[in-house]
Amino acid sequence: MNRKWVVSAATIAAAVMVFAPVFAQVGDTPGQIIKTYNWKFGTNQVADISAGDSREMMVSSGCDVNGDGYEDLLVGDRDYDYLAARDDNGRAWLFLGGLSGLSTTPSLTFNPPLNNTNGFFGTQVACAGDVDNDGYEDIMIGMDNYDSSFIDEGAVFVYHGSATGPGTTHTWMARGNSQFAHFGISLDGAGDVNNDGYDDIIVGTLELYSYSGHDAYIWFGGAGGLGVAGLPTNADWYVTGPNLGNQFGRIVRGIGDINGDSYDDVMIADHGYDGGGSNTGAVYVWHGSATGPVNPGTVANSNWSATSGQVEARLGFGGDGVGDLNCDGYDDIAIGAYLYDNPEVNEGKVFVWFGSAGGLGSNGTPANADWSAESNVGASMGYVVRPGGDVNGDGCAELLVTAYNYPYDANGGALAGAGAWFMWSGSAGGLGDNGTPANADIAGYGNQEGALLGRDDAGVADVNGDGLDDIFVAAVRYDDPEVDEGVIFGYFSGLKAFLPIVVR
Repeated sequence: MNRKWVVSAATIAAAVMVFAPVFAQVGDTPGQIIKTYNWKFGTNQVADISAGDSREMMVSSGCDVNGDGYEDLLVGDRDYDYLAARDDNGRAWLFLGGLSGLSTTPSLTFNPPLNNTNGFFGTQVACAGDVDNDGYEDIMIGMDNYDSSFIDEGAVFVYHGSATGPGTTHTWMARGNSQFAHFGISLDGAGDVNNDGYDDIIVGTLELYSYSGHDAYIWFGGAGGLGVAGLPTNADWYVTGPNLGNQFGRIVRGIGDINGDSYDDVMIADHGYDGGGSNTGAVYVWHGSATGPVNPGTVANSNWSATSGQVEARLGFGGDGVGDLNCDGYDDIAIGAYLYDNPEVNEGKVFVWFGSAGGLGSNGTPANADWSAESNVGASMGYVVRPGGDVNGDGCAELLVTAYNYPYDANGGALAGAGAWFMWSGSAGGLGDNGTPANADIAGYGNQEGALLGRDDAGVADVNGDGLDDIFVAAVRYDDPEVDEGVIFGYFSGLKAFLPIVVR
């Protein structure tokens, strides 16, 4: 049954009043500082950091896996001890959205398909899009230390959505098929790179150890999904990085349609690229077409690339397609260099390049970026760079960036390693003046020393169906109360208080 929601001006005013205490303006900051979270989820396990347990937590947001109109949230923890202490098998949890947002109890729990000590199931989680075009979006979970035919070959598991959501048994999988490939250490929905009506997926390996000869792969969706079980030899597209020993393929992303040709495009980063000095970092973009990106892909045939020009800046450790920030009809990209110095050591910097009919223009450098942001303190800004969705309902995309080493709390008090996240709102004029924490439109700050809010991931999703996206950020070392267990915090947009009037 189709429904139309009608909301009166009085209801809107009431909702804004309800929301005001959460988005509270503080001091002379021109934007909004969020002091209170609306939702949280922790692993309830002590992380033994001394034993190498890094408690990495990932979030994937924006998928509607059961077609109910509410977006859902997927959380992965690669270091979760599934069967025994310190086994690091990993786990993932799915939270279904609804009118009141998310329950704190997962709707589904995904355990590793194979009991694999240090297997790291949940090392990456992502929305795969709708790979079989059945109207329900699908999810994917990486397990980069999966052992099958080879040690640490890695694997990716895809779970199809349905009217009741996905099952906990994977529908499709792919594996690296070579020793130490760490296949699935990065993954993402690629959008529809060949515009056939089916969404596609992209998967990366860790080039440092990859013996397969290639470093990232795309499989096309179709009426039956992604086809037979995936191996590097049956991928629909692959790309080979410049040389072993770097980090090409460590981050892969679907970035939307940056040149407006109706084919989605992809990005691969190499934060260990050594051009002009060690670990300057680089990113590469390939455009989609009726047959997908040019195949096979190489650095030489990429359509665009960018480098930082600064030793140890690690451009590309964070980065993503971020939607249409300037509302011109072309998607844009944002890339982080979280150890960039300018002049503060390791303050981090984020660079944005706008899409156009000609793509992203000349190859990128810090000097030709269309916009940039920096933290002005040694905060590692740009460790996570994600699309911010549309949190204010103006139709333009926002940009979400984390600075996990930010050393101040919401009141400006010193709090080492508390971490922070910042959001800048898009408009017809773009993001405005170059960004700093002082001119962010929305910001959230950690409240616990050493909790590292903003490491390892962040995302947005409209989990309560109010038409505005909600914000989710990991604090990987947060104590709650287990030491270093890690927590995901959710900050809901204020219009969730709307009460619908149903018109039939």
